[in-house]
Amino acid sequence: MTLVNTLAIETFERRRSVRLLARTGATPRQVTGMFGWHALFVTAAGIGAGALVAAGALIALDKAQTGTPVPYIPPTEAAVVVGSVAVLTTATIMASLRAMTGRRVSAPSRLGL
Repeated sequence: MTLVNTLAIETFERRRSVRLLARTGATPRQVTGMFGWHALFVTAAGIGAGALVAAGALIALDKAQTGTPVPYIPPTEAAVVVGSVAVLTTATIMASLRAMTGRRVSAPSRLGL
């Protein structure tokens, strides 16, 4: 959650750069694409960092209970967690973009900054 909050604050602070991009001829699609790539990177970094932190605890707990350091994570539950993180992170970034531009993300007109 801290990662998403930091991302939202960072996105709001990028107003000047987005405004500059719009003034220099960047299309709304290009700006949205930039935010989309940003969302992908933050999602991957967050899932990776969370998995590494959780792995330490899971390995220690599994070693103590079963004697083997290899934890079992059901694929369905893992997919639900990863999917939820991806959806929430992307929604946060795109909502920030919409708040910055004052328009829907899919609007074909120029950015009204």
